[in-house]
Amino acid sequence: MMNKLFYFLTCLLAALALNACGGSGSSNSGASSGPGLGADVSAATVHVISASVANDAGGTVTGGRGRNGETVTVTATAAAGYAFVGWRELGSTQIVSRSARYTFTISGSRSLEAVFDRVRQVSLVFEARDGSPLAGTANVTVRVTFGTRSLTIRPSSTSKLISVPVTGNPSVTLAAASTASSYWDFLRWEAASGAPLTSTAGRYSFTPTADAISLTVVFEPKTHSITANPLPAD
Repeated sequence: MMNKLFYFLTCLLAALALNACGGSGSSNSGASSGPGLGADVSAATVHVISASVANDAGGTVTGGRGRNGETVTVTATAAAGYAFVGWRELGSTQIVSRSARYTFTISGSRSLEAVFDRVRQVSLVFEARDGSPLAGTANVTVRVTFGTRSLTIRPSSTSKLISVPVTGNPSVTLAAASTASSYWDFLRWEAASGAPLTSTAGRYSFTPTADAISLTVVFEPKTHSITANPLPAD
């Protein structure tokens, strides 16, 4: 009798223990996998806007960074003797902005470079053959050309600035001219600085030896020939 009772109690305890283990081992498959997983992270990507100086000469630049849809500003500052030309994509020759402070909306990373030109000063003294200065009403001009860049100088404005590409050393061509109504003809060029030689050619080309070029252009009064025919004898 005691053995049967002991066996009954043992089976009861085993059944209770098995039921308890089954309850605690139930799965919780509906639990969250954790916050933030699977979220779109593209909007959080920070893009770098790098800035550099073309040909490593002419000034300084600052780049920026930001996320898609944000605005960023890159800046370019010209050094002494240079002028800012514009921004272009690295590896391209196409100017995308001519503003030294270029602001745009970010849509990805970019590599920009700032283009600078050298600034050269051309100074001319207009003189008559006797050394006296020519007035602005003399109707004479000098056309100055650096490669593809040109400007015109008159006696009333004898000094001007011109920007030229920073690479290489383009030759300078000077072309003197006078209008039909002028009383003056071109005579010669006289170099002061930045020009190696003098010349008597109305169109004068040379390679500058300095960023500042000073010359004197000399004109002489136009001459007219008068032919006199003798009167017939009486």
